[in-house]
Amino acid sequence: MRETERQFLLELWRVIEEDTAQAMKEYMALPAWDRVQLAGMGMFLGDIYKAVEQSLRCILENIEGKKIPKGESWHSDLLKLSAETGLIPEKIRRTMVGMLKYRHRIHHGYGVNLNEGLVRQNTTEAIDAFTEFTEHIKTIYPGLKKK
Repeated sequence: MRETERQFLLELWRVIEEDTAQAMKEYMALPAWDRVQLAGMGMFLGDIYKAVEQSLRCILENIEGKKIPKGESWHSDLLKLSAETGLIPEKIRRTMVGMLKYRHRIHHGYGVNLNEGLVRQNTTEAIDAFTEFTEHIKTIYPGLKKK
């Protein structure tokens, strides 16, 4: 693995772990959210999935040299290829599919009326899945463990 990819992945994961996930945990401690807080939490959920997707693209294209076909099903094809190559642990595959569906809703503007209960329910699962994902990738590529 080149240092460029290593640094990209570690910085991407650091931002999610230290900034995004920490802010989400602080919001989860609040008894209720106003509209701005709910929108922020909705965006944070999308950011976690995007970080997984960016990680997978980096690994598959730049480290493994695989071509990801671009088309209408590009995002689901990425998850499928990643699962087939063992980059997504079985334990979190269902969560990743759910996060992909959520990303689609947010990206296309369907998520304007977010449900606070559902966002709260999915926040912990998304953070845990992200942690599971990064730890799994570090077992495959030990060079990603912090020095």
